[in-house]
Amino acid sequence: MSLRSSLIAALLLLGLGSWYYFYEFKGKARREKSAEEAKLVFPGLDAASIQELSLHGAGGDLVLKLGPEGWRITAPIQAPADPNSLGAVVEALKTMQRDDVIDESGEHAADYGLGEAPLGTARFVSASGTAKAVSFGIDNPTGQGAYARVQGDKAVILVSRYSKLNVLKDLKDLRDKKVWDFQPSQVESVVSTFGQGLRLSKNKEGKLGPGDPAKIDAWLQQLSSLRISGFIDEAGKNLGKYGLDAPSAKIELKLSGQKAPLALLRGKKDAKGTATYYRVEGKPLVFSLAEYAAVMLSKKPEELAPAKK
Repeated sequence: MSLRSSLIAALLLLGLGSWYYFYEFKGKARREKSAEEAKLVFPGLDAASIQELSLHGAGGDLVLKLGPEGWRITAPIQAPADPNSLGAVVEALKTMQRDDVIDESGEHAADYGLGEAPLGTARFVSASGTAKAVSFGIDNPTGQGAYARVQGDKAVILVSRYSKLNVLKDLKDLRDKKVWDFQPSQVESVVSTFGQGLRLSKNKEGKLGPGDPAKIDAWLQQLSSLRISGFIDEAGKNLGKYGLDAPSAKIELKLSGQKAPLALLRGKKDAKGTATYYRVEGKPLVFSLAEYAAVMLSKKPEELAPAKK
């Protein structure tokens, strides 16, 4: 073979190798990504653009709207929404995939639980005012999938059952369960009648004491992360029923920049003795906390003292 023929063969081999590399390796990743995106029920959904979300399921109807202070539940009650739980719903909508098309014409939609009254529906509105919705029917025979239909499309499709479960959340799932809102650095003093009682206040150095600053800060972090386990009474009109007309214990936090202190009141246990009633002073809601909260709130002064050398 001549030198010229060898060079041409080498160039052809190099070109073939380059084509193989970019098509099989680089191109394969792009093709797989495109194939996955083609399965999306809502392709191109921008989660950040969603301004309103309506959910209908076994737990009833739920409406959430984005406002200046973040997401709020506007029906059936007025309450803050839990941003993490709501984010999971939006992510489930964004990543929901069409696993199969079951009935292209939708003539038998009622057979799949997608007649005039679907088992569940999620509707969302973007900042531009564009509204989209997906309805869910019954699960498929294997229990791994669920039948669904996008608003404006006749076809009955199959999606993951987990997608349905992750979207159709109810009030207790999406409501913010935060007991109170404060940062440990804001606390100027603590007065508590839980347990043996406790008093802390800031010294000249701006440290809460008496006690170990690190232990006190860790304790306040725990208190700030308290979460409601049960919503008992929204109106809280009959406080005597819950032992909150004469609370059995109270912890009061004075916060910098706020005139009124933040106080948590403890009532009595329920008839079964499985839950204890609480209320944030000045707010009507009566709620319960998990039993570990009582131990956390009843912090002993010696537990916050510096370690002995």
